[in-house]
Amino acid sequence: MSRGKLHLRVSTLASLIDIRLSNFRILRAVEFGTSQKMFGRAIGLSQSEVSLIEMKNKEITPYLARKIEKEFLLPPEWMDRDNAGLLLTANEFDLVTSFKKVPSKIQQLLLNLVKEVTGKK
Repeated sequence: MSRGKLHLRVSTLASLIDIRLSNFRILRAVEFGTSQKMFGRAIGLSQSEVSLIEMKNKEITPYLARKIEKEFLLPPEWMDRDNAGLLLTANEFDLVTSFKKVPSKIQQLLLNLVKEVTGKK
């Protein structure tokens, strides 16, 4: 393997580790606020293991990444994509949270209304 290819592979691996860590933090914040203990419980880790991951002293393995995706009903390989751009403002978050609480028929009515208002059908 040439030196250039090796560097690219190591660089890609390093960025994957950072991406998984970023997504790990996003999920914890969105689902559990600041509670490492509650987040850890949801994914089968102790609070200290969550802390070690967040301090970069423990890696998020592919197995753990897939386990987290399954637990939170995320699409396959969600943990391996840069999802930081998907973060919502407080108002957007409130809207999505409220939307998820209403029955599906109401959700469809609201979706149709938004499409009508924005001109997207």
